[in-house]
Parts: sequence; structure tokens; C-alpha cells
Amino acid sequence: MPMNTIYEWGIGDPLESLNVSIRVSHTEGPFFDARMSLHKIDITSGNIAKLIFSHARQAFRMVTAIYLQALRLWIKKVPFYPHPDKKNNKEIEF
Repeated sequence: MPMNTIYEWGIGDPLESLNVSIRVSHTEGPFFDARMSLHKIDITSGNIAKLIFSHARQAFRMVTAIYLQALRLWIKKVPFYPHPDKKNNKEIEF
């Protein structure tokens, strides 16, 4: 996102749920808007186990999807463009 943007945050009162929003605007108007609603749950060993399992599963699925997409792009011979700061870094070689 450009450097000359305006960030507007909205955070509700955390009673039974918490609502958080962010809107990013530029001179032409808003161009990014995200909202999240969280609901309160009791801290029990069962709830903690469910959260750990679901987050671990989500992380595994995300990493797997990223590497599968990278493999698809590599098979298609899509060129790799390194970050400008890393161009002279010899640690990254493909």
C-alpha cells in the first residue's frame, strides 16, 4: 500500500463479543476495508485443546497450499523476481 494512506481503526467494547475494523483510505477515497468479530468463550482445557488443534490444522493447510502453488508456478516456468534488497544476496539461488 502507498505510504500516504490514512488508517482508521474501530474497536468496540469487549462485552460478549469484540468487533474490530480497519479502513485504509487514499486521496481518491477508501480502498481497503476489513472487519472481524470475535466471540467470548470460557477458558477450559477442552476449549484450549480445540483452539490449538484447529490453528495447527489451519497452519498446516496454509503452508501446504503455498508450497503447492509454488510448485505449480515452477512447473509452468514462471520467472522468480527476488526482492530488490536481496538481489546481491547469494544465499537465495534458484
